[in-house]
Amino acid sequence: MLAIAIATLVLAAPAPGTPVRAEAQVCRNLAPAELRGRVDVLLRSIDVAIAPDEWRALGPAAGPVLAGIADDAGVLPTRRARALWGLVHLSGKDAAPALARHALEEAAPLPLRLAAVRGLAAVSTGDRAEATLRPVLEAALDARVRAVAAEQLVEKTAGASCAVVRAQVEHETSVGRALLAKALGACAGR
Repeated sequence: MLAIAIATLVLAAPAPGTPVRAEAQVCRNLAPAELRGRVDVLLRSIDVAIAPDEWRALGPAAGPVLAGIADDAGVLPTRRARALWGLVHLSGKDAAPALARHALEEAAPLPLRLAAVRGLAAVSTGDRAEATLRPVLEAALDARVRAVAAEQLVEKTAGASCAVVRAQVEHETSVGRALLAKALGACAGR
């Protein structure tokens, strides 16, 4: 039994570009308890990255399971963050409302908030990225969350949002300015 569990974890994330394993292809036909078990296996994988195809192979029924885990304050923050990331790959832009809510939830653990910000960037197209990430940059109380929002914003808009980032820096404390230095560096010359 232990050998099967270890083999499942080792095989959980194929190299990019490899076809989806047969185990992943059958996930769409799993009973709810089996689907939850498969989600738990993916969330427990700490040493191996989960390929986007692995999340998508779970099928749409996994969306509510992942959202429930991300929302559960009794679950470890890192597991909640992984559930959000799975939701990004499974639901794409439909995950944006949940991601925005977690990114701006001041009482949420930092790993969850940072995963939510990165997820927002991942599901936002270039033309919507500023509208999606700017509220986090301007409203988050934690400077670390603002810094990640700034970095993602500059990257996602290819520097078109540097004026927004520079304006935010003017409102920052010295600590906030230091944390936004990476985003400002990416704006140098733009």
